[in-house]
Amino acid sequence: MNDTPGNRSPVIRTASGLLRGLQEAGIFKFLGVPYGAPPVGERRWRPPQPVEPWPGIRPADAFGPAAPQINLSGRSELDGGLAESEDCLYLNVWTPSLSRREKLPVMVWIHGGGYMNGSGALGKYDGAALAEKGTVLVTFNYRLGPLGSLVHEDLEAASANGRSGNYGFLDQVAALEWVRDNITEFGGDPARVTVFGQSAGAMSAGLLSSSPRAKGLFHRGICQSGGLLMFPREVPYEEALADGLELQRALGASGIGEMRRLPAAEIAEAARRLARGDEQPKKLRFAPVRDDVVIKAMEETLGERAGLPLMVGSNADEATFFTKFMPPVTLDNYPALVKRSFGEKALLILASYPVGSDEEANRTFLHLRTRSLFTAPVYELAGALGRRGGRVYVYRFNRVAPGNLESGLGASHGEEIPYVFGHADGQGYDATDRRLSGAMMGGWTQFARTGNPNGEGLPEWPAFSPRAERYLELNDEISVRDYGEEEP
Repeated sequence: MNDTPGNRSPVIRTASGLLRGLQEAGIFKFLGVPYGAPPVGERRWRPPQPVEPWPGIRPADAFGPAAPQINLSGRSELDGGLAESEDCLYLNVWTPSLSRREKLPVMVWIHGGGYMNGSGALGKYDGAALAEKGTVLVTFNYRLGPLGSLVHEDLEAASANGRSGNYGFLDQVAALEWVRDNITEFGGDPARVTVFGQSAGAMSAGLLSSSPRAKGLFHRGICQSGGLLMFPREVPYEEALADGLELQRALGASGIGEMRRLPAAEIAEAARRLARGDEQPKKLRFAPVRDDVVIKAMEETLGERAGLPLMVGSNADEATFFTKFMPPVTLDNYPALVKRSFGEKALLILASYPVGSDEEANRTFLHLRTRSLFTAPVYELAGALGRRGGRVYVYRFNRVAPGNLESGLGASHGEEIPYVFGHADGQGYDATDRRLSGAMMGGWTQFARTGNPNGEGLPEWPAFSPRAERYLELNDEISVRDYGEEEP
């Protein structure tokens, strides 16, 4: 049951019931659609459960709440007025057609935020412009922080496989299952699904590409600025187990039973205090962890990943974004920060990158962090997949919009997002930005359509291979570059 296309309040049938959405400027929107039962009470720290079918017609004209946030910077990353709730398993759909015959490519966006904050309902992820390019765009929320990733011995005892954690990751799988089962009603093709995301969303896309639980649910992946953390975190499962016990002690709880009765906000605040315990955290606490069940070791899954067309890339100045979470880098603390960040390689790095002033120390350290956490891992992954016959397209985003010049942050972490979503057209952007955004949207949607970002009217984008390590530089001008031309 799909209403006529001209209806400004279209009604559509899903597996769980009827939805009434919106139509604006030729794009249909269905917001706040539940894809899992509320993970509250006894459902806290359990895999997501199916949605209970609803009677009548459910309004789908407003975003659902975001997951409880853990804001390390001390301020909320959410748009004003967006609520937080543990009842957060909602998704949103933008589509240019409600005809089952269309079979449009589907793009499923996974938001970033370090597995601690963010929402698929943020304004910067509005999918109307990508839908205008002939795709069905889906965004969603998933459980964050310890509510999404707690590893605990009490939970292991109740688990069928003896492992715990990765509940937010399983939320992502559930969202993809919803797409498989329902997206045809929104004009989408369940056999042409692209998962894409930025930062933690890119890490998630990488993990999903190798998880047995997500096999067959999507067909291409785009990882924006996921870098080293596109793989399961290097912290052993046993250390994640210790994190869970530390959280329990911080809450003064006797075990999982008591922790399930505590308010979600209290748990999020305790996790925030633990995560801020280090001036410069070495790891992500309460994030997806290798459990060898739903998430396996990278070296075990490269063959799986090689069978999936992939786009990966990073920005030229990623690390400047993270200065708000760390102390200023100075000539005095530069050696200690390098040692803390690079371990046994620190002495070689200090000898190779000497500094003579606070400004030089800051610039050099951020350059090192960008290369080690983002740039180099992108090329390592592309090379590893290329050697196994995988099709990988690599980009580097260098553009600094006029409105961002005064900040001194350069092409920082997340700066490519307005270009991908078609929002680089307001104050602070110029004709060059609009042209670059159009080319990026064209490449991203063409990749979603065919598994190849090349097409008529689009920049030439060669695949990355061990014999030809080429990537696309996205700057004032778009050009093909050789990895060997990178700065040291």
